[in-house]
Amino acid sequence: MLQDEGLERAVAWFRNQARFEERFAAAIRQSFDEVFDGQRTGRYRIEQLGKAEKTYIGTKVEIVVQDEFGLQRGRRLDYLVDEQEVDSKWSMTSGAWMIPTEAVGELCLCLTANDNRSEFRVGIVRAGDARLRAGLNKDKKRRLNDDGLSAMTWLVSRGDLAENLLLHLDDGIRDSILNPAFSGQRRVNELFRL
Repeated sequence: MLQDEGLERAVAWFRNQARFEERFAAAIRQSFDEVFDGQRTGRYRIEQLGKAEKTYIGTKVEIVVQDEFGLQRGRRLDYLVDEQEVDSKWSMTSGAWMIPTEAVGELCLCLTANDNRSEFRVGIVRAGDARLRAGLNKDKKRRLNDDGLSAMTWLVSRGDLAENLLLHLDDGIRDSILNPAFSGQRRVNELFRL
């Protein structure tokens, strides 16, 4: 198998960052929470978001990861990682990352998370044409095929995402806390009381 120096450099760069797994987890949790905007909207789960907001999670993850790791913007793609162009790809479903035409043959940082299970994954793959499915969507994006998925270098294969407390509360307790008649302070008081 041929070596991929660019892939090795990008993987090594992330692995050499202090607490990289914890920092990815924090970036994803922050992205979810900012899109939920629960303080203002009362939302706390993915299913409560509209289609555009679900799509925006990927953009938010891209921005927060860039900030968290101090990454420079790429010349053609989202990031420069140790002088390697890397495209940020988000999917709510592991393996369903959509690769645009400009990222074919390029490194892709693939992130996914399941808030209900409080877990996330992060990997890097070179999305060469032979690693992509033949079918295009309407935006000419393609998913990784089995070879592409097996070529993924996992930075975090199954990481712990900080628990979304409201998802795991008893329905009655959650409804009491989120009572729309309560002020913000009263909701906080109810949370601690219950």
